[in-house]
Amino acid sequence: MFVSIALLVAVLVVAIWIVTTRDSRKRWLSELDLLGTWDLDTSGTDAPKSSLWFRGELDSGNYVYQSGETRTEGTWRIEGSSLILTDDENSDREYEVRIFEHGTIGIHGPDRDRQVFTKRAENIVPLRRRS
Repeated sequence: MFVSIALLVAVLVVAIWIVTTRDSRKRWLSELDLLGTWDLDTSGTDAPKSSLWFRGELDSGNYVYQSGETRTEGTWRIEGSSLILTDDENSDREYEVRIFEHGTIGIHGPDRDRQVFTKRAENIVPLRRRS
């Protein structure tokens, strides 16, 4: 009897932990708000204008990275707190992502040493055509 109650309590605690963790992840992904266009903060440098476009779901989709004349396309996904970019040649690159404030993130990893991106304000609202 005691073992049954202890097992039931353990299952209940694990279920509550799973639900809480899932809700926290959804909240973090919503706060991250990656979908859209992000411009590299190049103030005070001679770096070329660079942008990242993310399309898809909250945690995965397609991306395009444009830096000067160089353009890279592929897929992206979030694993834990890491951003994984997979290019057309199927090579994965893992980046650490930090939220500084809404609309500003930091990306650190291969070829992106502590880069700060600011989300471009895209307030285009599709209008329905009159029939």
